[in-house]
Amino acid sequence: MRRALACLLLVMTGSPAAGDEVRQAPFDAVVADLQSQDPAVRVRALRQLDVSGYPEAAEAVSALARDPEDGIQTEAIGATLRLLVGARLSGEVDDFSGALAAFDAGFAPVVAVPPAAFGHLAAAMGDLHADVRRQAAAAFAVLAGRRPADVPADAAAVAERA
Repeated sequence: MRRALACLLLVMTGSPAAGDEVRQAPFDAVVADLQSQDPAVRVRALRQLDVSGYPEAAEAVSALARDPEDGIQTEAIGATLRLLVGARLSGEVDDFSGALAAFDAGFAPVVAVPPAAFGHLAAAMGDLHADVRRQAAAAFAVLAGRRPADVPADAAAVAERA
């Protein structure tokens, strides 16, 4: 059963320490914000979904691996991996070494990885920026049950094996 329709996410405006407003937002509304024209809105929605821990958000979050903003791409790739392995990893998985550590620690997807998520990660492996390509390849490998160091640089070769 899909929790997406029933769950609400806490949306914070500002800092909770400063007593700023905390409200709830419907899951679908936050997912819709991932498609905003405003990069700040996309980032806010991405971070809300990342901390939610709902693996159902991974497919929508993974679409931002193809975002025109490099920072959003790398954050989305890390969030996709975190959502699908279902664990708050110590340290970051926003880079190659973090994905490698996740694999070595035995983290594996807690749900079936949506085919679209693999597609978005494979597309990001063809990005112009090396950091995005490398991080996408590492996340793809972990989600496919392979050690990131074993992933060929060629996105097509990786996608064919999944």
